[in-house]
Amino acid sequence: MSLPAGSFRGPLARDFEAFLAFRQDLATCHEHLRVALRHLDRFLTHRAAYVQELKRPLLDEWMATLADRAAITRRNYAL
Repeated sequence: MSLPAGSFRGPLARDFEAFLAFRQDLATCHEHLRVALRHLDRFLTHRAAYVQELKRPLLDEWMATLADRAAITRRNYAL
């Protein structure tokens, strides 16, 4: 199940769509990856709307938003 083009709205939307297409071509695109990227996209839209690239401090901040999720969920979100 793939996301329609334009499903992402954040500053890295095109990159996320291209990454999912790449993973889909490799047959390694799983639903948890799509969910994680949608969550990260929403975070970036609200927190870092002008980011050009992902860096560790920003990813750590995003992962901190997952603190209330189950450990397996957090692991699946750790891209």
